[in-house]
Amino acid sequence: MQRSRWTSAVCALTAAALVLTGCGRDDSGSGGKGKAGEPAKVPGFDGSTIKLGALVPQSGPVKVVGDPILAGNRAFWEALNAKGGIAGKYKVELDVRDNKYTPQETVIQYGAIKNQVVAFQQILGTAPLQGVQAQLARDGGFSFAGTLDAIWHKDPHLLALFAPYQIQAANGISYYVNEMGGKGKPVCTLTADNSFGNAGLDGAAHAAKELGITYKAQAKFTSGQSDFGSQVDQLKKAGCAAVWLGAVPSDTAAILAKAAQNGFDTQWIGTAVSYSASFAGTALAPYLEKNFIAAIEGVAWGDRSVPEMKLFTDAIAKYAPQQKPDHQALSAWLQASALSQILTKAVELGDLSKPGILAAAAATKTINMGGIVKDQKYGTPAEREPSRYTTMFKITPETLATNAGLAVLAPNAVNFSSPAAKSYKFDLG
Repeated sequence: MQRSRWTSAVCALTAAALVLTGCGRDDSGSGGKGKAGEPAKVPGFDGSTIKLGALVPQSGPVKVVGDPILAGNRAFWEALNAKGGIAGKYKVELDVRDNKYTPQETVIQYGAIKNQVVAFQQILGTAPLQGVQAQLARDGGFSFAGTLDAIWHKDPHLLALFAPYQIQAANGISYYVNEMGGKGKPVCTLTADNSFGNAGLDGAAHAAKELGITYKAQAKFTSGQSDFGSQVDQLKKAGCAAVWLGAVPSDTAAILAKAAQNGFDTQWIGTAVSYSASFAGTALAPYLEKNFIAAIEGVAWGDRSVPEMKLFTDAIAKYAPQQKPDHQALSAWLQASALSQILTKAVELGDLSKPGILAAAAATKTINMGGIVKDQKYGTPAEREPSRYTTMFKITPETLATNAGLAVLAPNAVNFSSPAAKSYKFDLG
């Protein structure tokens, strides 16, 4: 069930090629004087400051995701601004609006600032982004896609990074079956009944086909519901040895609390957004340590053998000291770094207008991810390819306070790609 959800509202884009230097680099993203001259003033750029929008939940249950993402975004831009900004001379400001994680509010806030920014650093959430995707295309705008569905990767108006939910599921389930003694054991799924949950189910379905397994039970839930007793009972009665979990942190906490209460001793395999560092120190921690792993991507928080990680942790300590270790903040740092590479190219081309940024995006053939995750193939929509890599993380007492509660599960679980992930066919239009 690999779906095509590409909309006709988005048109193709072509642009010149480029060679792009690395992310998080000491030259602060400088590409030298623009070949086409200094960028002219445009909405969102007054000749000295570049303004970016950020539509992020700052209220409600998904605020627990929005806060670390904003911290990571802000830390990157503050650190870059301290070195002069884009091209060493254009500082960046974020205009943050609360999208409340709803399509309706996202449409309102997008409309309020779309003509005051050159691009959007963040539009967070699958349904919220779907709510403005067609409008973004009509406006000729550009945004980072703050959601890990595969459907965004061919949209010329979006910067989509990291392994999508489909790949997380394919890799996570494959790792359990092949590396954790899961062969022959009953595997199940529990996912949100929405586009986010269904994206993971696509990957789970493909993994089952590749692995030759049939799911013993597949349950769904409505995000934000108050009681998960029926779903947990269904999975427990089915004897599920492992469960793929597609949930946001607020739902994860409620689901796992009910599972612990009901004595459901299974191996939960969560999507990247299912875990939050806010779980550390709660009554849920012991159950997480025993029963939960997460399919994310990249190296562990604080692995300073990776130069980009050192830049990140130093910047967080300086500009966001209140931010506890959280992989969402690390992801957000890389998101901002990626957008800085596109803005740097736009300055080199001498054009920070909406068409100029689209041209710069299409010209950026590789997004340098600083060694934290695999570099991302980018360029024109036809050239873009979603990541197929995942790292499996576990929760340990030692890392709850220091590494976002996450430690690498095993040496062979770092940035790996399973046969199921490699063979998954993205139907992106």
